[in-house]
Amino acid sequence: MAIGIITDSTSALTMEQAEKLGIEVVPLYIQSGGEYRKADSVKIDDYYNELDAPGTLPTTSQPSPEDFLKVYKKVQDQYEALVVVTISSKLSGTFDSANLAAKMVQVPVKVVDSKLTNYGLGFLAENLVQLSKKGTKLEALAEYAEKFYKSVRIVFSVDTLDHLYRGGRIGKAKALMGGLLNMKPIISLEEGELKPLRNVRGRKKVLDELLSASVTPMVGKKLAKAAVIACRRPDDIKKMSAMIRERFTDAKVIDDRIEPVIATHLGTTGFGVITEWADKK
Repeated sequence: MAIGIITDSTSALTMEQAEKLGIEVVPLYIQSGGEYRKADSVKIDDYYNELDAPGTLPTTSQPSPEDFLKVYKKVQDQYEALVVVTISSKLSGTFDSANLAAKMVQVPVKVVDSKLTNYGLGFLAENLVQLSKKGTKLEALAEYAEKFYKSVRIVFSVDTLDHLYRGGRIGKAKALMGGLLNMKPIISLEEGELKPLRNVRGRKKVLDELLSASVTPMVGKKLAKAAVIACRRPDDIKKMSAMIRERFTDAKVIDDRIEPVIATHLGTTGFGVITEWADKK
């Protein structure tokens, strides 16, 4: 059975990567100044400058059911079924749009709330492609997708909580307290929801805490992949990546910049580490 894999643009897959893997990517939207742009169409450096400029903060919005339906219809003749994995439903309504569209096509569609985003979601989509090529059945793929988040850690920090507050991801009290105390929060994505881990002072302490929170080994598992992501901190990315490569010589380590939707909510001081853990053989 040929099964197609679909995800959204927060997965951090480039158009070239998605095309090579055969993954369809449905973009979220950036809205600013009354204009809506597909998130995968913005130039990243220009967009970071836009985020830092004074004035109205850009916002994000989910794809419409019609956006997903268009992709489903595009590929439905190529596959006997589709698996769609989306950004956590607690962060976006993308899952709901994908689900609504799934009821409008004849081909079987399994829509899964990944409880992840960014490279966590991208790793999942890549793995589903490999499993599908091995002949894994639709129900087994959906079950794998539903449980995958348990093998992923997503941790990040920001210099200011303003963007998370203005984007509605945290309350005003937390944002004010963080600014008053000059604390840098370490935040994780757990069960699809943002959870504070701890507050620290100083850039070195932030990197140490991010490293500890992301690569402390999971029981019975080994580090398979890691992504170190930031907007404008190339030296920190290089340093963190080197530390992970030194400790985990068999792991695939990726350096990248934060894609536009996630950057909108973190701000350009955002820095994160995403790790995927596989069973030891």
